[in-house]
Amino acid sequence: MLLYNQQLITLEEQRNEILKHDIRFLLYEKHISGIADRFVHLLTTYLVAILTKRIFIFDKSWPEVSENFSKKIQWFSFDRYLRDYDYEKQFPERVPIFQGHTGGVIQTIDSNSSIYKKFLTENLQMNTMNLFGCLYHSLFTYKLSEILQRVSSSNEMINHLSYSSQDILRILLSPKYFPIGLQIRSGDEIMNEKSNNQILTDSQENILLNRFQNYFNCTLDLIHQNTKLLDKTGQIPIVFFISDNYQIHLAALKRWPFFYGNGSKVYDNNHLRIVSSSTPVLHIQYTKNRLLAFQLGLFDMFLFSLCQQHLISTDSGFGRIPAFTSLRQRNIYSLSLNEHKPCQNKGITYSTAGRHWSGI
Repeated sequence: MLLYNQQLITLEEQRNEILKHDIRFLLYEKHISGIADRFVHLLTTYLVAILTKRIFIFDKSWPEVSENFSKKIQWFSFDRYLRDYDYEKQFPERVPIFQGHTGGVIQTIDSNSSIYKKFLTENLQMNTMNLFGCLYHSLFTYKLSEILQRVSSSNEMINHLSYSSQDILRILLSPKYFPIGLQIRSGDEIMNEKSNNQILTDSQENILLNRFQNYFNCTLDLIHQNTKLLDKTGQIPIVFFISDNYQIHLAALKRWPFFYGNGSKVYDNNHLRIVSSSTPVLHIQYTKNRLLAFQLGLFDMFLFSLCQQHLISTDSGFGRIPAFTSLRQRNIYSLSLNEHKPCQNKGITYSTAGRHWSGI
């Protein structure tokens, strides 16, 4: 990407060329947090680089840039997704370094006082439903064969109700099914080996599922909401379920099993059919195998983006990112842990969802 990041010219020649052409940079610096927080900060920083015509750098292997030019380190707190910035005026340095774990893409395009709104909406024809997804897909290209190979090696088939990565991908891509994405966050602290290795009794599983019953009831509402469409297309509604709680994966698979390849043509839409991974959940900040945690998380987000509709945890970014990158342009449904409300309404807009938790 950078012509000057080569050993063919000296550091002084690099500097002279940068000054001659008035080249400016923007460095992304990751925060010690989960995958979702890192992605929303990354995509927001990438957008700022585009808006300010800067070269975007997320690899600090070229330290000469920040060491030899005026720089400013900026930390973005939780008000980022509620606050407008004039990035040219507030960060005139040649090399700003952005740190943080929150997003501001939706605020930048949706706020009436944003100086970039007109350019994004009128000139680029972007809106709250497609901007984040377009940024994401312009920056990342999935190498599915490689991801599948690496993720598959970690798959552990717990029982006959579990699904491999290939099976889940095959199901979600099949025109036979209407997949609804369900994401439940119960807390990062339970994402550890002790929790993953714990075996629950039937009674404990029931207690666990009852704790999150509002999410499953809401998912059933979404199925009923699409009855006319399902009758017209003949598709079978299924639920692709992701969570940071590995035990709830197993409990949900046992209570609401889906038998892939079942030849029966009679399906009752008053019951859920759960499809979920058999792989223990890892947190990128806490695990010793961070690369595997990243690959598993990235693949789960990709699978979740393939769903037709999305029900996510309000207090989490992990389900929100693939809901935005799916580019389905349907309203998102969002629940908090103790929030009991039916999902028979129109959900929430992308503008609202983009300002929840750490933003988008």
